[in-house]
Amino acid sequence: MTAQQSSTAPVGPRGDGEDQFPAGTQVFVRDEVWLVRNSARTEHDGAKVDVVGVSDFVRDQEAVFFTGLDRIELIDPRRTRLVRDESSNFRRSRLFLDAVLRKTALPQSERRPALTVLVPDPEASAASPSTT
Repeated sequence: MTAQQSSTAPVGPRGDGEDQFPAGTQVFVRDEVWLVRNSARTEHDGAKVDVVGVSDFVRDQEAVFFTGLDRIELIDPRRTRLVRDESSNFRRSRLFLDAVLRKTALPQSERRPALTVLVPDPEASAASPSTT
């Protein structure tokens, strides 16, 4: 199963002082998905939202948007629905999980090179002569 966002809701200015774009949430601005790093209210342009790109076209790009100038839509995870993976042997889901795992950084406590994951027992492989 994969997740699909059913819709996003535009967010307008709030007067209650509560942060409308908490750090870590995702927003949809200018047809791209962004991750919120920080937000603060400004005097004239609404909320200033510091973001970093998530979608392919803007990945790892830093930007600043203002609610008074741009339409910022908060992506609500509660509106996400699961979609059945109809591909053979769950190919799309496995491809997605593989891509996520490849982007995930190794923990700092890990001392072995990342390539050792491909060889189950590196010492056994090095000890046995090749038969070519």
